[in-house]
Amino acid sequence: MAKYSTAKEYLDDMRFEIKYLFIQSNDARENAEKWRETAINPRSSSFSHDKVQQSRNSDRMADNITKAAFYSEKFDELLNEWARLKTQVKSYLTNNLPNDKTREMMILYYVKGLEHPQIEDKLGISRRWVRKLHQNALILLEKNFEKN
Repeated sequence: MAKYSTAKEYLDDMRFEIKYLFIQSNDARENAEKWRETAINPRSSSFSHDKVQQSRNSDRMADNITKAAFYSEKFDELLNEWARLKTQVKSYLTNNLPNDKTREMMILYYVKGLEHPQIEDKLGISRRWVRKLHQNALILLEKNFEKN
C-alpha cells in the first residue's frame, strides 16, 4: 500500500481493479469457449468446410485448440488475481473496521461492487445511513492508514 496516500485512494483503486479483472476474466472465458467450440465443430466457424482442404482443417483445428488453451489459461490467471484482490481488500476491511454493520457495508461496496442503493436494499437501511456508515468507515480507515 506504499503507493497510496489515503485509504480511500487504495480502496477506490482496488474496487476498480476488482471490476476490471472480473470483466477481463469473463472475456477470456468467452474466448476460450468460442475457440473450443470452433475446434470441436469447425462448421460453426466463419469459413466454409467444403472450401478448406483436409490438411488445412487439421492445422486450423490445432490452432483453435491452442487458442482455446491460451484463453483458458488466461481466464485462470485473471480469476486467481481477482480472487486474491477480493481477499486482500476484505481482509483489510475486516482487520480495520470493528463494527459488523460498517464492515459489511464496506465489503459490499468495495469487494462485491454494489452501489449504495443496492446496499440499502440488502442491509435494509436508509440511504442516509449507508452514506454515514461509509463516511465514518473512511475516517476510521484514514486514521489507521496514517499509522501504517
